[in-house]
Amino acid sequence: DQKNWITEPQLEYKTRFGRLKTEALLGSTWQQNSDRLYFVTASNYSSDIQLRSISAAANISTTNNFSNYKYNSVFGRVKLDLSDRYLLSISARRDGSSRFGPQKQFANFGAIGAGWIFSEEAPVKKYLKFLSFGKLRASFGTAGNDNIGNYQFLDTWTNTTLTLQGGVGLVPSRLFNPDYSWELNKKLEGALDLGFLNDHLIFSAAYFFNRCGNQLVPYYLPVQTGFSSVNQNLDAIIENKGFEFTISSKASLLKNLHWNSALNLTVHRNKLVAFPGLEGSSYSTQYVLGEPLSIRRLYHFTGVDPVTGIYGFEDIDKDGNLTIRDRVISGNSEPRFYGGLENSFSWKGLSFSILLEFRKQSGRNYLSQLSSVPGYDYRNQPAFVLSRWRNPGDKTSIEKFTQDVSSTAFNNAMSYLADSDAIYSDASFIRGKNISLSYSLPVSVIKKVKAERLSLYMNAQNLFTITNYKGSDPENQNLYALPPLKTIAAGIQLNF
Repeated sequence: DQKNWITEPQLEYKTRFGRLKTEALLGSTWQQNSDRLYFVTASNYSSDIQLRSISAAANISTTNNFSNYKYNSVFGRVKLDLSDRYLLSISARRDGSSRFGPQKQFANFGAIGAGWIFSEEAPVKKYLKFLSFGKLRASFGTAGNDNIGNYQFLDTWTNTTLTLQGGVGLVPSRLFNPDYSWELNKKLEGALDLGFLNDHLIFSAAYFFNRCGNQLVPYYLPVQTGFSSVNQNLDAIIENKGFEFTISSKASLLKNLHWNSALNLTVHRNKLVAFPGLEGSSYSTQYVLGEPLSIRRLYHFTGVDPVTGIYGFEDIDKDGNLTIRDRVISGNSEPRFYGGLENSFSWKGLSFSILLEFRKQSGRNYLSQLSSVPGYDYRNQPAFVLSRWRNPGDKTSIEKFTQDVSSTAFNNAMSYLADSDAIYSDASFIRGKNISLSYSLPVSVIKKVKAERLSLYMNAQNLFTITNYKGSDPENQNLYALPPLKTIAAGIQLNF
């Protein structure tokens, strides 16, 4: 049973003072989401005929759950436009969420942005006639986050299957922590927008710089506490920055032949700027100051020993044992860059478009996707395990098969391979994301069947992927999950 409602009253005012245009907005948001769940499980029927009767089951168990989320805010914005070239926008808001403790439910946020359409200036119009549009813009603001689930700050309990003197027992399911509050993200952006040849060619470049110093995270706890984690605002500074570029064009190549093209590219980096007490925290083996959050501390894979046929790993400290001290930083899972390229052509009634998605990255390869040590138990294995080591002198990336749990081959595969750089390789790809082809018949032909429009079309998704990735799919990197489905659809559209 779900009951959701939201109301957003707004009041807007516009006026003009000579060359100055002013807009003011005042609004509020009131939202509530309620979920009530009843779940009944019935089993151990004496006959299939009784399956629709709950009372006929020998074992019956029931559970119920209720959650309620309330959110409200008040916000305002003022926009100023002087001479259609000098722009200023200021906004502020106060948000409240039921997902925080009684003294932490409300927080204030704001933003300021400015823009200058310099292409409207007289010198630019006189000396840069090839420039049809030019704009500089910048903004700074704060945004909040309460995406942590309901009742996370409360000390909660849940039923157990065990009983005491005929009564159902209770066990703690969450620790009380009313002190965490809204996550605060600070965002800075600057951009340049240019238009050429009457906006037939448009270019945009933007730089963004974001920082967050109180992330809402589950903080890991020692096993002695009886809980795996507790929610809190992490006292660490995380930085995200990068560039975004877009280029679009439209051209008429020949009579009735038109070409539109668009390219977008994002280069993004993040890093851990500060973390007080990192070395003594439960994250000491996971994060490194000055490095991305997605860094990987791994054993260095030296390959399969051609003599013994066993996986080998480098002993960094030369103490004769592989320990956490032998793991080194070996890249990260962040894409170096990603984007898309779209081209569309039209000629008379014929239209064709293609969207290519590309990404430069490293990812988990086929070695990471083995469900078990090949040869140990009865499980389906990918065909590449057939290239395993068999005889002394063989050069391969798959060690010999084994069913001996006490062997070095079994131990190296189970204990070290999944934590080594062997399971990562280049996962860059170019994918034909969307391809469409359509043809609209001429009006002279359509009139013969007394129709307004008659067209033929064919659409394809994920039609091809260009990659050197070793595994099932470079996007999901999971041998046991379906990759993006390749679909082709064709049809006829007839309007009367």
